[in-house]
Amino acid sequence: MDRSSRRVKSQPHRGRGGARGGAFAPKAAGEKAWSKDKAMGTAKSMADNGRQRARRFEDDEFLGRPPPGRDLILPGALNDIRRAHKVYITNVQPNILDIHCESMSRMQQAVHALNWAIHDLRLSNEHPPVRFLVQEPTNADIKDMIRVEIGSRPRFTSRCPTLVNNSSAMETHIQRLCIEIPNSANTLMALNKNMKMRVNFGHLDVRSRNTRGRDEITHDEFVKLLSMYSVRGGASLETNGHQDVTQGCEVTLVVQGMEIKADAMDPVGENTQLSTFRAVRSEAWGRLNWTVVAPDMQYDWNLRVDAWDDEDIPLAFKDLSQKLLLTVNSTQDLSDLIRIPHISTHKLGDLRGHVGQLKLKTSATIPYKTTPYVIEISITKIWKGACTTDEPDITWGIEFYAAHWDESIMHVSGGDNRKDWGQGLENIWPGDEPGLESRFRQFVGTVLEMQALLDGACPT
Repeated sequence: MDRSSRRVKSQPHRGRGGARGGAFAPKAAGEKAWSKDKAMGTAKSMADNGRQRARRFEDDEFLGRPPPGRDLILPGALNDIRRAHKVYITNVQPNILDIHCESMSRMQQAVHALNWAIHDLRLSNEHPPVRFLVQEPTNADIKDMIRVEIGSRPRFTSRCPTLVNNSSAMETHIQRLCIEIPNSANTLMALNKNMKMRVNFGHLDVRSRNTRGRDEITHDEFVKLLSMYSVRGGASLETNGHQDVTQGCEVTLVVQGMEIKADAMDPVGENTQLSTFRAVRSEAWGRLNWTVVAPDMQYDWNLRVDAWDDEDIPLAFKDLSQKLLLTVNSTQDLSDLIRIPHISTHKLGDLRGHVGQLKLKTSATIPYKTTPYVIEISITKIWKGACTTDEPDITWGIEFYAAHWDESIMHVSGGDNRKDWGQGLENIWPGDEPGLESRFRQFVGTVLEMQALLDGACPT
């Protein structure tokens, strides 16, 4: 094939009537090209022209080589594919991979795995919005008005005098959620990150509203309002707010956007030893966040999956276990559900100036009946900086989760490094039924039962 350069001259467009006249007609010698008088365009036309130029620039940007810093990145995936399929993969140029193999079948399998790795990388970079759902009212008349005020939790203007069973409150959503959750799970299983799944109870906080100046709206209008929050934002769930009880404590130092954490189980007595510290960089958004609003109940709830990356602890903070001390007041009753320790930071010395925030979370975990789920009640003290003599902010939280979730959500099977949650997500929501819908329905029913307990009415 002749690869020599050839210059091709563009030709005038010819329709059915031959070459078009006008601009393509030859000009006589010395003749000036005819043009319209240049007039100032309208603001709208100038804005349109600007948008068109920007769009052409964005489109043309991808015709050449990618700019620095935008090369294809497949963290950890290439080595897994090399080992699993016995192929050689080299990055000969940015965004170009060269694959060598002695077997065509292994080559095809490797290419298939590589396509999945790129697919998973795309999914892992997508940040889905918060999903808002409205729980069907069982303790208020659906025809009553809902009061929506900035900075407050939406609520029905009147509730039933006697709280009734709320076990059917999610019935209208179950089937659709069971269709959607496998797609969400597929995205989550593609993440090469640490993750945890929790149900949080709290109060929806309304930051903006479009109710045409009204404080009270109908139930249908409220459903439409929440659907807009899913797209545009404007609301979020505020979750801060004696059996076989497990008590625990977590200390977190926020340093340059990184969280340095350590745990202490059941802190009792003088100088409780903290576990080995670890450093993480948490994502600011939930990878899955389905928020269910119940204006006829005392608490809203959400199902949320958070993700984070492990980091190296800065050298200066390596020996934190020797510099942070936890002590419990000897006057506290050992039967107290939550015993809040005191934390001493004076041994940090000059390092205190590098700490942006200090958190002390104390929690109690309680098994919920004979289910695989537990309830975690926590109180968190938050200091700006590391000076614990200052007055901290105090928040509370109620979480509901399965004891096996932390392990199951990170389970990997096979050599492709993808997480495996089992057939029909059975590792997350186990049960005797083979179908996801029946097992997920049982899980949601347990959440609603917990919601009713918090509200003071337990379904029968």
